[in-house]
Amino acid sequence: MKKIFLSLIGFIFIFTIIFGCGSSDYDTTIVRVERGPVFNAVVKDASGLNAKNIKGTNKYVFFTKNIKYPITASGGEIDANYDGKIDENDYPLTVELKSDKGLNITPLTTYLAKSTPQAKLDLIKKVGEGIDKLYLLPSEDNDKLLIAQNAAFEALYHKSFQSNLDIKKEFDNSYNDLTQELNSYGSGKVDKQKLTHFEEYINTKLNIPPYKGKKHIDLCDDTNDNNTNTDYCDYNDNITGI
Repeated sequence: MKKIFLSLIGFIFIFTIIFGCGSSDYDTTIVRVERGPVFNAVVKDASGLNAKNIKGTNKYVFFTKNIKYPITASGGEIDANYDGKIDENDYPLTVELKSDKGLNITPLTTYLAKSTPQAKLDLIKKVGEGIDKLYLLPSEDNDKLLIAQNAAFEALYHKSFQSNLDIKKEFDNSYNDLTQELNSYGSGKVDKQKLTHFEEYINTKLNIPPYKGKKHIDLCDDTNDNNTNTDYCDYNDNITGI
């Protein structure tokens, strides 16, 4: 009962900060970070302002309306199977992600931030979508955009070890490989299973070691938790098909 009461108080507090009063003192900007959902990352804007992670979600709150771009995310853990728990099935985020517009930070927004205008035009033609669709979260994507997200992550991963690497060439090679994998998997609705499959495909291909911290972190468990963030545990609600 005490746990429920404290969670309720925390929820009311952060809800009031984000939505209440109408005062400029409580102006906020909420951004989301996703490879799979990314938790416990360091998220900041170009001025060095840090955002606060809303526990149990991939949402980060800046306590201002005037964030400076690009916004970046580094460190933290990727909930690769979207189950709300960080364990041996998940992976650390080892690549810095960024975005030069919008409220989402993903591998694809990072690739776009590092791309030439011509590379951006080529990507728009490849996926057959307008530029704004390229800034969606992976869980909001269609098949081609999901392939692009994973191709971007692979290219960024290789780029992190070889600074002189041609990132567009790496992206194109990965995109072609993932297209073949999609043909084997089957096209259609992007759901939790498809998101997990393609993340695992890339992680295995890159031989990325899984999370090696605590054996199990339940992001929705406040037992002995001194963190004052509110425990929403609702990020799966935003995933198509869940």
